[in-house]
Amino acid sequence: MNSKKRLSIVMVIVLILSLAAGSVTSFAESNQQKLNRINQEISAARNQLSASQAQVSSLTGQINALDGQISVTTSQIVQTQAQITQTRSDIQVKVQELDAKSAEIVQQNNDLNDRLSAMYKNGEAGYLEVLLGSTSFSELLTNIDMISRIYQQDEEMMQQLQLQYDQLADTKRQLEALEQQLKAQEAQLEAEKASLQASRSQAASLRAQAQQDVAAQNALIDDLNSSAASITALIRAEEAAAKKAAQEKAAKEKAAQEAAAAQAQQKAAASQQKATSTAKAASSSSTAKTYTGTTPYTTAASTTPIISGSGTFCLPAPQYTRLSSPFGYRIHPISHVRKLHTGIDFGAPANSPAVAGADGVVIYAGWYNGYGNTVVISHGNGISTLYAHNNSLCVTKGQSVKRGQQIAYIGSTGNSTGPHCHFEVRINGTPVNPAPYL
Repeated sequence: MNSKKRLSIVMVIVLILSLAAGSVTSFAESNQQKLNRINQEISAARNQLSASQAQVSSLTGQINALDGQISVTTSQIVQTQAQITQTRSDIQVKVQELDAKSAEIVQQNNDLNDRLSAMYKNGEAGYLEVLLGSTSFSELLTNIDMISRIYQQDEEMMQQLQLQYDQLADTKRQLEALEQQLKAQEAQLEAEKASLQASRSQAASLRAQAQQDVAAQNALIDDLNSSAASITALIRAEEAAAKKAAQEKAAKEKAAQEAAAAQAQQKAAASQQKATSTAKAASSSSTAKTYTGTTPYTTAASTTPIISGSGTFCLPAPQYTRLSSPFGYRIHPISHVRKLHTGIDFGAPANSPAVAGADGVVIYAGWYNGYGNTVVISHGNGISTLYAHNNSLCVTKGQSVKRGQQIAYIGSTGNSTGPHCHFEVRINGTPVNPAPYL
């Protein structure tokens, strides 16, 4: 009887080690799939980085082109201002010439007035004396022609002066009109320059935003590469643990086989009387194996899957049922990149209790990159659950837990924007929507 008990204990130990090895393998597969997903995210982030860098290059080209246009427009403004200055100088010259010509006309007019005044005072005596003093008819004609020429010369002089004055005045008006035209051209060029500078400022702002996007993408890629390296190390550690567990399992199985062989030899050498006693003991043992009322190895938790799509998991944050973020693709609240949200989030105050969804064994308890303080529980049959972003943990790796047992205090560690319970369900390491399992 004692040998049979020892054999049963050995078999139970082998079974437990087999389940533990299966849990480690399942978690290693989960890490491998997560590593593959992170590598895909790195590839997507690099594509976005290339797009942002191309945008920066394009905007830099636009800014350089606008700088060139601003330079040309500024040069045109300088030239126009120089023309305005020259035109104003020309206007001043024409004003001075007009003043001089006006003075000349006044002087000529004064000279004419003086002669007319002298003629008025002397009457026509002066010209009559000239005419009457002629000694011959020929001299008379000559004197008449001379007097006529004097009047004609004065009249032509006045007309010439007036014509010159009118020409100068017209030139002045043309220069003033040109000045107004140049001022309008200057105002237009200034407006174009202001518009170009506004476009440049806008392009510079867009380039600055694109440069920030480039920096954010580089930071995200660095973070993802770090996570990938960490997960790779974890996978190697889990593979080593699985290998060690397999070796221990083989050793236990060998020991169990040797024990069974020893028992068989003992039975063959026993007497008929011991054979009869052994037969009775075997009969009693067989009856015990068919009893299912209290035997702990035939409970529903060990003979049937915990989850079969019937929603048997309890809520991980039982006091808080508000769903703050569902399962599926979303824009990540920190990296602002579209990616798969592999679980569901329940908003809850910090240090609220987080509980196990079902019976199982803790296969991971500690800090896990962006997940922060994390607990992973294996429930057998390839099913595991994950509880992330906790303030602190209440369990350790290898510990058995019951459905509804507190395993952590809810928090906001890792990549988190506030206290909540991030809950995942994984089937053979692949994350699935947890909602139907609750």
